[in-house]
Amino acid sequence: MKLYNYANATNPRRVRMFLAEKGIAVPMVTVDLMKGEHRSAEFLARDPAGRLPLLELDDGSYLSESVAICRYFDALQPEPPLFGRNAREIAEIEMWQRRVELELYLPISNAFRHSSPAAKALQPVQVPEWAALCRERAGECMGWIDARLKDREYLAGALFSWFILIPAIGFFGSGAAEPVFPEAVNPIANMEPEDIYESYVRYIGAGAVAIGGLIALIKSLGTIGSSIWHVLIGIFTFGRGKRDRTQKDFPFLLLIVIIVGLGLAMWHFEQVKLNPIGVIAVLVFSFFFVTVSSRLVGVVGSSSNPISGMTIATLLGTALIYKFFVLDQAGEMTDAELLTLKLTCLSVGAIVCIALSVAGDTSQDLKTGFLVKATPYKQQVGEMIGVITSVVAIAGLLLLLNKTSGF
Repeated sequence: MKLYNYANATNPRRVRMFLAEKGIAVPMVTVDLMKGEHRSAEFLARDPAGRLPLLELDDGSYLSESVAICRYFDALQPEPPLFGRNAREIAEIEMWQRRVELELYLPISNAFRHSSPAAKALQPVQVPEWAALCRERAGECMGWIDARLKDREYLAGALFSWFILIPAIGFFGSGAAEPVFPEAVNPIANMEPEDIYESYVRYIGAGAVAIGGLIALIKSLGTIGSSIWHVLIGIFTFGRGKRDRTQKDFPFLLLIVIIVGLGLAMWHFEQVKLNPIGVIAVLVFSFFFVTVSSRLVGVVGSSSNPISGMTIATLLGTALIYKFFVLDQAGEMTDAELLTLKLTCLSVGAIVCIALSVAGDTSQDLKTGFLVKATPYKQQVGEMIGVITSVVAIAGLLLLLNKTSGF
């Protein structure tokens, strides 16, 4: 068995990386693409398509296409399972590898082959217009790949969890005779890998995402401070001098009245399940995280807005507040009271998540308005009308469904 390979080509590199992860050694034969050796009669006799990588089997037959070769070795040596351990992982890995191959790799490859002088040997007839279109398509694909990777290390699969975290937790926890927090029933020594994942790794992942949101918040502290300073200046200079139309914002004092009114409404509406602590949590987390959301969307676009991380940070922060200031003070609580606290935490997270999403959209609208010299005050009023319309329509529909069918 031997693998026909070219060191600088991407598809052969993919197979070499796969073999390295599997710990499989295969003799390599170099075929120089830049010298056209893949178009020689000798090589075309092995593979009429003239492509690399090409795997020659012991019986003299050949396999081409990088994914096919990787699947061949995966079937020969199933461990470690790089194509997934269960139906969900296998499907996700296949989905993302196809997306990256068709939507990112092929456009980048065509952009290079049709624009670079170094690719003349591979693409004698180059079409610069096609290269430009492919480059644009690759940029679009990178946007939603960035969105996928903003809160995870891999596009699909969980190699870090299954090959590092779970074995480490199993090894260091094997000597514990009692369950280790947060698990309350089974000791780690009695757990299967799936049990360790459910009891520990999921919380590690949530914590990592939350820390990512907090880091984004810390990086934005300068922006937050600058925003507060400008707000205070606006309060003390309110009504003084004449401002240009493109500098007029919604009156700050009226905005404060609206925020206080919303806080009182959240407190008194029984369906929202918020007490004074929950209302304060909503206002505080929304104030800081909305600033982060607006800044990131304004600078790098909505695809890099870590809404999930900041929402999880809100949930964890709210849960800790209730743990230290309610549960520890109240002592024993009934199941109904605990359920109410859980619903309160979820309500806080949901409201803050909605605020973050609306903040990102608002920032994009205001940024566009700035470019076309719109009036910020009128844009902001329009945004409020849009939010109120959506709230009334969705809430009304939910109340109607609850009245007719029940939840």
